[in-house]
Amino acid sequence: MLCLQIVWRKLLNRFIHRAGAS
Repeated sequence: MLCLQIVWRKLLNRFIHRAGAS
């Protein structure tokens, strides 16, 4: 479960970064 949370957070972070860059 922890691994999944880390991956989800990484994905979210990347999505936010992409949205912010745009």
